[in-house]
Amino acid sequence: MDTIMNTNEKNKKKSDKKSKKDTLKIIVDDPIQFTEDAVIVCMTKEHDKNDIYSRLIGVPLKAEKIAREYIDKGTRLFIYYKGIGIRKIVVAIDKPYIDNTVIEEWNDGLPETYPVRVETKLLGVSHNTLSLKNLQDLEIKRVDTGKIIVSYHLRNSLTPISDIDADAIQKELGL
Repeated sequence: MDTIMNTNEKNKKKSDKKSKKDTLKIIVDDPIQFTEDAVIVCMTKEHDKNDIYSRLIGVPLKAEKIAREYIDKGTRLFIYYKGIGIRKIVVAIDKPYIDNTVIEEWNDGLPETYPVRVETKLLGVSHNTLSLKNLQDLEIKRVDTGKIIVSYHLRNSLTPISDIDADAIQKELGL
């Protein structure tokens, strides 16, 4: 009898672990299935006026190839604020698209409209912040090159990472 209970308990724990990994409750209580990869998006805090990154992110056209290859509905996007670090996680609710419409929050007088756009939903904002040094200590790697992230990678707007590394970041943020 003990063996049956232990086996059932183990199976339940495995099932619980799997469901926690596969589905996370969004702040608005909509369950979503994550994709295999995730992306760190390097942005400026100034461009997150009105909390726009919780609804939409935009990156330069030079990042389109990575966006189309690594971002899909369900991709976790870790917002890395330049000079600060990661505090916010959003999830893509659709595939990237091109739109040159000027977004008021991003209107800084420069000709860049950040045309590669992805609509998002907020997963969470942490009281903790993960700096580049923290990411390196966690040995977070680019999924496309296998190299540990350095500042150069973040300057390129989008840095694809594995689901395992995404889980590690999310755990460190307490989200």
